[in-house]
Amino acid sequence: MRITRLHVRDLQRHADLDLELAPGITVIRGPNEAGKTTVQRAIELALFRKVTATGAEMESLRRWDGDGSAPTIELEFSDAEAGPGRLTKTFAGPRGQARLEQGEETIEDPTAVDLRLADLTGLPSDKFFHSTASVHHHELDKLDKDESALRDRLQASMSVDARGTSQARKKLKEAIHRYEREGAKNPGQLLQDRDRVAALEGESAAGDAALRQLATDQAALSAARTAQLAAEARLADDRRQLAVSDQAVELSRRQAEASGRYGRYRRAAELRDEILARDAAHPSKIELGVLQPAVERLRAQEQRIGELKAALADEPDVSRYDVGALPTPRWRRLALAGLALAVVGVFIALGGLVAQLGTAGGLIGLVVAAVGVVLAGLAFVQQRRSHDIARQNVLRENEIARRLAGRSQLEQQLKDTEEARTNGLAALELADLPQAEVLLAAETEHVASLRSLAAEYKGVLGDEQPTDDVARVRDTAAAEAEQA
Repeated sequence: MRITRLHVRDLQRHADLDLELAPGITVIRGPNEAGKTTVQRAIELALFRKVTATGAEMESLRRWDGDGSAPTIELEFSDAEAGPGRLTKTFAGPRGQARLEQGEETIEDPTAVDLRLADLTGLPSDKFFHSTASVHHHELDKLDKDESALRDRLQASMSVDARGTSQARKKLKEAIHRYEREGAKNPGQLLQDRDRVAALEGESAAGDAALRQLATDQAALSAARTAQLAAEARLADDRRQLAVSDQAVELSRRQAEASGRYGRYRRAAELRDEILARDAAHPSKIELGVLQPAVERLRAQEQRIGELKAALADEPDVSRYDVGALPTPRWRRLALAGLALAVVGVFIALGGLVAQLGTAGGLIGLVVAAVGVVLAGLAFVQQRRSHDIARQNVLRENEIARRLAGRSQLEQQLKDTEEARTNGLAALELADLPQAEVLLAAETEHVASLRSLAAEYKGVLGDEQPTDDVARVRDTAAAEAEQA
């Protein structure tokens, strides 16, 4: 287990001390009463002292001249087997708290935390720790003069608790070997420290030279400060002049803005007056939204009237013509005569045979019957012709009636359209369509000019739409321009 960081709060001299420990030996230097022994004491407390301990000794650990807050010690460490971890102890008597975090494991029971620390450090007790790794400053001379004293202390600590003694001894030998190696390729910690001390002495000599150079630099700094004061005085004067210039520029800007504002509102007032004057002088009493559809309807009616007149001119007027029906052939008399002659001829032929008149009587009867048959055939032909003529007469009458009805409809449509055109012109108080076209063109041009003026008025004011009258705003802007 190797401690990598020590954070102490409210412990004797230290209100808040945070130390990052190097991988090798960390040397803490400082004058007397700087708190070096307190750092050693903090490590001993974190590793072996229970957080619920009480007594005068624990009270003496509190921050000197502090607010009485409980001392808190936080250790961050690394272990070759279990990985990095963090230990936090707050010594608050019965309310003391302990927390050990390592990997995904967290222990908050104080007793379990102390047992886990014993396993991690391999130190069975605080006495063993004091006898080996934690030797106070006033004990160094005794140990250096009398090695038996070290053995007595080790023996006394081992008699108290022999757990892990052999492992600790082995680690101690390895540590002593690492510290006392003299090889150039793999020097021990002591040799490294000697080299570091030599380097520090060289740095100290360089520091002395730097101090001498610092004295020279301080003299140069004093002269530079004198020059700086003079430069600052000049800078203050330049800033005053710059402030005056800024005020002049600001006044010029305000004057320009006021003049521009006055020019805009003056033009807006002129446009407003012109809009009001033109709005009161429309060429037409009827609004453009009503006039334009009315003129378009008149155009359509005028076009429809022309179309209807052209259609009536192309359509003949059959009502003035007397077209007689075709004469129907008379076929009934021929049919009766033919039938009578056929009957008579048959009777003559039969009578001649009965009276034994010979072939002469039969021939006469046959001739008479043949004449009757011919007359009956002519009557049949006349009957068929009479049916055809009757059908033609019906078709002719229907065609005449259709043409008369179609012309009447066209004449009625023409009359209705002309009446609608007359009513539309009367509503507009105009005589004909050309006058309506002229009036619409004038009103359209007038409305377009009004819209152009309104757009210019809106463009002049922009998003700044005054709630007060434009003329009064113009006068106010003129006064502001004069004051600026």
